[in-house]
Amino acid sequence: MKVLVIAEKPSVGRDIARILGCKEKKNGCIEGDNYIVTWAIGHLVRLKMPEEYDDRLKKWRMEDLPVIPTKMQLKPVRNTADQFKVVKDLYNRKDISGVICATDAGREGELIFRYIYDLASCTKPIKRLWISSLTDSAIKDGFSKLKPGSNYENLYNAARCRSEADWLVGLNATRAFTVQHNELLSVGRVQTPTLALLVNREKEIQNFVPRDFWEVLAGYQEGFSGRWQGDGDGRTYDQAKAEAVKNKVAGKTGIITGVKQEEKKELPPLLYDLTELQRDGNKSYGYSAQQVLDLAQSLYEKKMITYPRTNCRYLSSDIDTFKILFKLGGYSQYTELIRLKNWTMQARAVNDSKVTDHHAIILTGETGALVGDEAKIYDFVVRRFIAGFFPDHLFTMTTITAEIEAENFVSKGKTIAHEREWTGNAGDKSSNPGKTDQGWLHRKERENSCTNSKRDCTH
Repeated sequence: MKVLVIAEKPSVGRDIARILGCKEKKNGCIEGDNYIVTWAIGHLVRLKMPEEYDDRLKKWRMEDLPVIPTKMQLKPVRNTADQFKVVKDLYNRKDISGVICATDAGREGELIFRYIYDLASCTKPIKRLWISSLTDSAIKDGFSKLKPGSNYENLYNAARCRSEADWLVGLNATRAFTVQHNELLSVGRVQTPTLALLVNREKEIQNFVPRDFWEVLAGYQEGFSGRWQGDGDGRTYDQAKAEAVKNKVAGKTGIITGVKQEEKKELPPLLYDLTELQRDGNKSYGYSAQQVLDLAQSLYEKKMITYPRTNCRYLSSDIDTFKILFKLGGYSQYTELIRLKNWTMQARAVNDSKVTDHHAIILTGETGALVGDEAKIYDFVVRRFIAGFFPDHLFTMTTITAEIEAENFVSKGKTIAHEREWTGNAGDKSSNPGKTDQGWLHRKERENSCTNSKRDCTH
């Protein structure tokens, strides 16, 4: 007897087959002594369209809405129907004793497998391969810890609910709006509310009226400046008032009325989840959310990073972060410092209670040549992982208040205690240990020159 393994893509199927010792290549599968590995090509099965339930629904009419099938039915995707037949025939082979679901370990991967399983009318027992990376060691470890398919029944139900909700809202609403307005209008459960957010924000921007405001800055001889407190927020909308203050204090001597120092710290950022990675990809390179996902998925399939469709920013305690870190090439200026200082991954990033289906996106330790956009996303993941080993950013925030001709001016600056190499992309060396932003805690009286600046109060 043999066990059938279903992967989500041919490339993943080939890797699994190699590890399981399957060498005989056949149509749509690779067979071995104990296993047969086959694969989906994304979704092999979809929900039937309304007209596939009833020919009358080929014509879009308001009186036929809403279309709510008693039971949602499935149908093979036309372009990949041949591969579905391969998988179905394998399910029904008499020498197949069970099935291993090896699609991506997430909601969509579960749906891909279950739709195929259900449409093929398979009843053979299911085991689940649940892994967060596609390295050889992760796959081997996963096969040694297969879980009952029943453990993921709720995950399948959630995926099915999402899929059917998209169908019910999207198809019915699209038909309704199209018929109502006599123009094809696509409506979706997610896309339409998201579009509304964008439209409303754009309207706010278009309707916003900029308003000029003025600031008064006092330039001190010691090389720093103070900001007039204005109407309480460091600005005024009254130009005449700003000019009057400027003329009043220009060239005059000020008195320090207060010095306040506060010890502060910033923690290294938590590791990436998909949303945070998409945000940084957009901010730094203008990538869309889908572009970042596609790039991350490609890196995952190349075994360079862990599973990208995660909403978790924490690691489980069984992950050997040092082992991963020191397999890394090209970042020795950071890894060697970590080794020298014997720094460990920040404690708050390791939390078993906050890891559910998948941990945060991290590198796997596997190396390979990357160029272009993939290299940029990989660099994000690597630097964020490295940043987790660096100590907290400690600094002293100093606030100085000065009075010049009965007008209050405030200066702020900070003294850095630790090099802030984790800032930004974890490699920013703009700040050095012990460097002070402004060294001005000496004299109590200062001569000043004064300017005012006009700015637009805009979004």
